[in-house]
Amino acid sequence: MALSGIFYGTTSNPRLKPQIVWSAVQSPEGNYSDVTASLQYTRSNSGYTTGGTWTGTLTIGEETVQDTLYMEITYGNVTTVLTHTARIYHDDNGEKSITISATGGITYPAEASLKTTTISQSVTLDTILTASAISASDGNIGSCATVVVNKKASAFTHSLAYEFGSLSGYINASGQPVEEEEIFPETVVNFFLPESFYGEIPDSKTGICTVICRTYSGDRVIGEKTTQFTVTASEALCAPEVTLTVTDCNEATISLTGDSAVLVRKASDALCVLSAQGKNGATILQKQIAGQPVEDFLVLSGVDSPTISAFVTDSRGYKTEITSTPKTVPYVALTGNASVKRLDPTGDKALLTLEGQCFRGSFGQAENSLTVTVTVPALSQSFTLSPELREDNSYYLTLELSGLDYTRSYSVTVTAQDRLSRVDKTLTVHRGVPVFDWGEGDFAFHVPVSVPELLINGKTLAQWLKEV
Repeated sequence: MALSGIFYGTTSNPRLKPQIVWSAVQSPEGNYSDVTASLQYTRSNSGYTTGGTWTGTLTIGEETVQDTLYMEITYGNVTTVLTHTARIYHDDNGEKSITISATGGITYPAEASLKTTTISQSVTLDTILTASAISASDGNIGSCATVVVNKKASAFTHSLAYEFGSLSGYINASGQPVEEEEIFPETVVNFFLPESFYGEIPDSKTGICTVICRTYSGDRVIGEKTTQFTVTASEALCAPEVTLTVTDCNEATISLTGDSAVLVRKASDALCVLSAQGKNGATILQKQIAGQPVEDFLVLSGVDSPTISAFVTDSRGYKTEITSTPKTVPYVALTGNASVKRLDPTGDKALLTLEGQCFRGSFGQAENSLTVTVTVPALSQSFTLSPELREDNSYYLTLELSGLDYTRSYSVTVTAQDRLSRVDKTLTVHRGVPVFDWGEGDFAFHVPVSVPELLINGKTLAQWLKEV
């Protein structure tokens, strides 16, 4: 192996000797050599000169150049006819052998003795010691990223260093981060990504880690190569920790259930307390309960659904959803539809009808009940009733009112009340209207009346008047 040399050949004139002088400049970074070669002639006898128009070629590896020029070869001098530089890329292991050759002769004048040139030699260039290549797979913090070193020579050793955010250090052969450089021959290293990496990406799901491979040949540093891979703070390990507690804060419903952990549908005031904590360096950005932004708690009045949902989002964008489904009493809100109507236009009685929905069941500590109060203020009358609740949570009652003078109207109030709700209705019993009445000078019908047509001697009144 060499980086320069000279070798010789023959021509058609034994007194004229060709030689090729070559040299190489190497680039370890590019793994190539720039090889420069010159074809030259010398003369072994004095007193003569060989000259004319010379045409020839010079080949370095796979690259050939050609030239035509006037030249003279004299004793004691070196005549250079052709020089060229070719870039020769080495094999992956840094080795390379090439052939350098040349041809040529004087084409004019025809009688010139230099007709042909034969010169060729294989040369082995110095091996370029190239730094090992490196690659790495992506990895999750708390797990491993696989680092693979592609050595250019089996005898090479190397060290690995890492940089992640403000953190840096070395990686040993076991894949553990260490403070001091360690040199080893292993080519596959499972790099354990320490939890300290979390602190470098508190507001991002991922970050970029750089690994530097320094290659050694014995004690000599050949060079360095780097690679990058993506470090991830996985959602499974980093999503916010969240707790949601739901309790009743309505004293009225608590007194019925006997347990603040039990809600009464459409009646309880649910106190929702949301606790959240970011994990592995993240902070909490937003909390929501039932779709409403909150700080720590929210009171939901008259909760209908037994399921309450909450969301928490952290600074990495990870979201945790949590739901609470407390025990719920299926309370049905009290309703009431009432009407009243006289039974007879001139009578003193009226029929009151009341119907609606009412919860039939137990709250836990107390059963629900329904009380209906009907009052006729003008008569100082009041009635208290307890309608029967049906299995479908409905009720129906009728009440006959009496003593109602048909010549006047009456106001009637109806109050329906269960353990949690009250419905008030005000009704009017309208004045009665008789079928007819008469006075000293009139007689009136209060119903549609028709009188048959009057006939006189078989003729209508109009016809009879015309004949009279």
